[in-house]
Amino acid sequence: MPCLIRMVAMALIVAGVLSCVTASVTPTGAKRFAPLPEGSHVLVFAREAEITRPYITVGLINYRHGGGSLVTPTIEDAMDVLKAKAREVGANAILIDQALPTTIGLRSGLSITARAIRITD
Repeated sequence: MPCLIRMVAMALIVAGVLSCVTASVTPTGAKRFAPLPEGSHVLVFAREAEITRPYITVGLINYRHGGGSLVTPTIEDAMDVLKAKAREVGANAILIDQALPTTIGLRSGLSITARAIRITD
């Protein structure tokens, strides 16, 4: 019985590690901005051509969802985290550069790279 309990505990730990979400933002450029308040509106762009106003890049965002279910996470699932990371560096918009599905065994995940941008007008 103790061996079975250990095996179940290990399976739960592995499932937890595989399902974790990590996100980071790295400030870029010489100019720094104060973080924006939680809940501040953040625009989202899928292509650079969609941005019609002047902007500067203030950070690079990396997002990883390790899976944890048989359903692939979507960009929409990541949106709250991406916007929060953008606000940390004073960005009022995000430009999604790449969103790729990932697979670990039967588990589907998601990897996103984006630019945190600040529209300047």
